[in-house]
Amino acid sequence: MPLAPCKECGREVALSAPTCPNYGVPFPGTTKGKLIIYRRAGFAGSFQQLRIFLNDKEISSLKSGESLNVELLDGKYYLYAAFPNTASKKIEVNIQAGNIIKIEFWFEQKVFDGGIKFQYIR
Repeated sequence: MPLAPCKECGREVALSAPTCPNYGVPFPGTTKGKLIIYRRAGFAGSFQQLRIFLNDKEISSLKSGESLNVELLDGKYYLYAAFPNTASKKIEVNIQAGNIIKIEFWFEQKVFDGGIKFQYIR
């Protein structure tokens, strides 16, 4: 049985333990990273909510200039954003303990190659 330090008390617990036997913290042996999603403020598409999807499940929507902070367990996730009639490409995001990944979405109104765009932010 693999062990890890409890994220609250530091004592060794099983990675699969549902709670810490000392403090009752849920999933004590799991680690989390953070995903921060920004929606660039701008005129194009600003009147619509940008819907945010993680592993094909809608988790939130953002207005122009808003951001969303999500804590996630370690692992691989697929992220994309959508308006009612268009969507971004799916982005593979690898979450690791203690790391912060920042992604910005925006809408470009072009005849060719327009739509929802994204970039990683340092």
